[in-house]
Amino acid sequence: MMNRKLHTPLDLIKPENNTKKPTTTETPVGTRKLKINERVRMRVYHGKSGPKWARAIVIKKTGPLSYEVREEETGIIHNRHINQLIKIKPESAAEQKTTTKTRILTKKENRENHYTLRSKAHN
Repeated sequence: MMNRKLHTPLDLIKPENNTKKPTTTETPVGTRKLKINERVRMRVYHGKSGPKWARAIVIKKTGPLSYEVREEETGIIHNRHINQLIKIKPESAAEQKTTTKTRILTKKENRENHYTLRSKAHN
């Protein structure tokens, strides 16, 4: 009534209920966490025509939700929020072996390979 709390004699008997939640500056529960030297994709904001994401490595944690990261390609150090970073899944051993054995064929080798595969299929 009249936008104010009315006090009665019962208020003097009743204990105050001022149980406020304690405030903390720690990392909020349920947020992602990154480790130092972990590879991530970092959101890039410089350059209009370039890629929007770049590979980076976490250098250190600068706040509850922010990290200092170094771009792999250029070596530039950036400060990024956790929302601007995505973990990169580490390659398995099998994937690493296949990527090291693959070889890019020249146009001539590709044509020769194509014709030999076609001739084998028709036989």
